[in-house]
Amino acid sequence: RYLTKNGLFTPIMRSFQQCLQPPALGGNLLISVTLEMLEFIRQSNLKILVHHICSKHSGLLQEHASKFKTLEGLLLKHQQNREYEAFPPEQHAAGGPISRGDGIGHPSRQ
Repeated sequence: RYLTKNGLFTPIMRSFQQCLQPPALGGNLLISVTLEMLEFIRQSNLKILVHHICSKHSGLLQEHASKFKTLEGLLLKHQQNREYEAFPPEQHAAGGPISRGDGIGHPSRQ
């Protein structure tokens, strides 16, 4: 929460964007470190950070998602988290038929 509250990702993402501009052409150590950090956030599914980065820096992420699978994956993780919040599994059936509770399955499968 400290990272999001104090806007500490803004200078990182700004530097990341500057390093992607010519003449750097993507060979910068800062790009590698930033992508590694974003991949860690995505894999760990740190929901607060995923939401913050994707909502505050969505333009940058979408612009370069085709070049970097990490950015594409982070945007996808954000979308998955939003869908999970909108349709929690506890309230919505998913993955198969709902049991009737009497031990009888689907009539055509017996």
